[in-house]
Amino acid sequence: MRNPYIFGFVAIFFTGCASAPPTLTSVAPETTALNVPSESAPAIEKPGQTVARPKPTGTEADARRHFLRGMAALETAKTKADLALAIEEFNLATGISPKMAEAWLNLGKAQVQHGLYADAMESYRQYLKVAPDAPDAQTMQDEIVKLEFRQERLEKSQGREGEWMDNDGSRYYLTVSGNRLTLKALEYVPKIDAAPGSDPILDESVPVEYQLFLQGDQLSGKWSRAELTVNTCPVPKDEADVTGEIIDSEGKMVLRHERTRFTTVTSSFLGLNPICKSVGKSGRPVETVSIHGPVKKGGLGVAVAGFSRWDGGIFPDIGWRGRLKLGPVPPGCPAYEAGLRAGDEIMVIDGAAVKSLSAGQARLLLSGEIGTPVTLEIWRRGSKNTTIIKMNRVEEIKQ
Repeated sequence: MRNPYIFGFVAIFFTGCASAPPTLTSVAPETTALNVPSESAPAIEKPGQTVARPKPTGTEADARRHFLRGMAALETAKTKADLALAIEEFNLATGISPKMAEAWLNLGKAQVQHGLYADAMESYRQYLKVAPDAPDAQTMQDEIVKLEFRQERLEKSQGREGEWMDNDGSRYYLTVSGNRLTLKALEYVPKIDAAPGSDPILDESVPVEYQLFLQGDQLSGKWSRAELTVNTCPVPKDEADVTGEIIDSEGKMVLRHERTRFTTVTSSFLGLNPICKSVGKSGRPVETVSIHGPVKKGGLGVAVAGFSRWDGGIFPDIGWRGRLKLGPVPPGCPAYEAGLRAGDEIMVIDGAAVKSLSAGQARLLLSGEIGTPVTLEIWRRGSKNTTIIKMNRVEEIKQ
C-alpha cells in the first residue's frame, strides 16, 4: 500500500515592535463551532487608474495639433500602448485648451478602450460641462451611468487580488486583468502518492498555475503542475480543464479539475541513497480545491507554524493537521506584550476551533485589517487550562 505524502511549509511573518497591554483570562479547553467571517480585500491599485497628465504648454494651434495626433493614434490603436499614446495627446490638447469639447469626448473614448473607467467618466463630465447642449449630451450621460457599473465591477474584481490558501496549506497569488484571473503557487503542497516508509524528497518550488476566465461568478480554464521529484523519482507534468465558482460572501474560490495520481517505488540499502525503480499512475480522479482569500495585511506579527506541516515528533506530519503554534515571539513586540510566547499552540481563533478549520480558513481568520482585534485561545506546555489572549492585529512583512 502506498501512502500519500504532502510537502508543507512554515508561514513566517515579521513586524515592528509596539506596546500593547496584555488581556489574559484562564478558561477550560473547549471545542467551538466554525465561524468564518465574510472577507473582502481592499482594491489593489492598477497602473493607469489615474493617469498623470504632462504639463501642457502652447497655443490653440498646438492644442489642435495634439488633438489630431490623438485622433490618429486612436483610429489606428491595436494595443493598450497605442491607446496610451492617444490619451497622452488628448491630455495635452485639453490641458492647453480646456474648452475643446471634442478632445474631452475622444479622450473619454480612448480611456474606455484602455479600461480606465474612472478617468473616462471624468472626461465625459468635462465634455458635458463645456458642451451642455451637444446633440449627444443625453447619450453621454447614459454612458457615464454604464461606466459607473463597470467601474464597480472592476473594483470588486481587483479586490480579489492577493494571497490565497487552499485547504492543504498551498499558498497562491491571484492577479486579475478584466475577466482573466491567474492563480500561481507561492508555496505548493504536492499531492503525490509516495512509496511507504520513506520521506519524500520534493521540489519546494513546483510551478502550479490556474489560468481562469470569470463570467458572473463562474470560472473556467486550465490547471497545470510542472514536473517534480518524489523520492528521487521524476514525476511528469500534469494538466487539466478547470470549472468552478467564486463565493465572495465566504472569501472562497472553489475549483474542480482532474489530477493524475502518481505512485513511486524506490529501493535503498539501510535507507541510504534511494534509487528510483518506477513511476506509475493509479487513476485520475476529479479533485475539488477550495481556495480561501484574499489574505489581509494585518495579523499577529510573529511566525505561525502548522499550516502545511506539524513538527510534533521525530518526523514531521506533512500537510494540515488542524494545529497551529507560534515561533519566536521577540520581547517588546505587540504579540509579546499581549501575552503570547514562543511555542504557544493556538486552539481557537475568534470563537472558531482551529481543529475544525482548514488551513485556508485558519489563515484567513488570523488575518484582518491592521488595528482590528483578534481573540485567541492558546495552550502553553505545562498548563492545565487554556488562556484567552486579545490583541489588535499589526502589519505583517513577509520574508
